Amino acid sequence: MPWRMMGLSLLLYAIAGLLLAAFSPPYWVWPLALVGTLLQCLTLAGPQSLLLLSRWKAWWAVRVSCIGSAALLVAVAIATGFGGTNDIDTIELRQTAFNIVGVSLGSIVLVFACTLAGARTGDQLVALFGRGRSGLMLTGVCFLGLFIGGLIGIAAIPQG
Repeated sequence: MPWRMMGLSLLLYAIAGLLLAAFSPPYWVWPLALVGTLLQCLTLAGPQSLLLLSRWKAWWAVRVSCIGSAALLVAVAIATGFGGTNDIDTIELRQTAFNIVGVSLGSIVLVFACTLAGARTGDQLVALFGRGRSGLMLTGVCFLGLFIGGLIGIAAIPQG
């Protein structure tokens, strides 16, 4: 079993879940993130997994996985965009621009890392269990990570 890669996937998706919950974004970012994660996991678009498919199926798997990655990226970027200041009088244009660029790049790097870890984990699982079981196992690990991170993010929100 690829325990290290599964643990890395769990950790990265937990960070994404934490960001999705910590800043109190709109509720609809969660279904977007879940659908994106589901598309990424079930297509198993890692290089070794794609070799087992015909050219046409591999082409579609890559496209669907990219759509899933984009959906997760949009959800994380929107969620982290809610982490700004509530006091409009204290906003400085230069600092705000740097914050937006930093948060955007951080979201891209996080989702890129999630996608790579998921693809690598999926490749290792496919060698052991086949496509069907591997996709479901990877989906379970990634969803567990999102939910654990989400619970931590909700717990971190001050009650008031």
